[in-house]
Amino acid sequence: MSGLCVDGGVVGLGWDIRWMLETPEELADLQALLDESAAAAGPHMREIITDERRVDAAALVRRLSGMRLITVATVTADGRPLTGPFDGYSWR
Repeated sequence: MSGLCVDGGVVGLGWDIRWMLETPEELADLQALLDESAAAAGPHMREIITDERRVDAAALVRRLSGMRLITVATVTADGRPLTGPFDGYSWR
């Protein structure tokens, strides 16, 4: 998935992403979190998000670079879903 360049930069999916602010250790931690989440997914989620469709840490950080609009989701006290738009910068 991702690895280190000779000069200390990080490479993911064939892209040189030395411009990223994340350290190799932070990318490794994020990758571990993504892997743990995928491993804990139920059968239905694993049918939807197959290994081929998963995004690795380096690709996720690239996709979140700069100003992005995302949807933040939670649930109310009685279990109803609540979502809303959110824009901002992802920072480390």
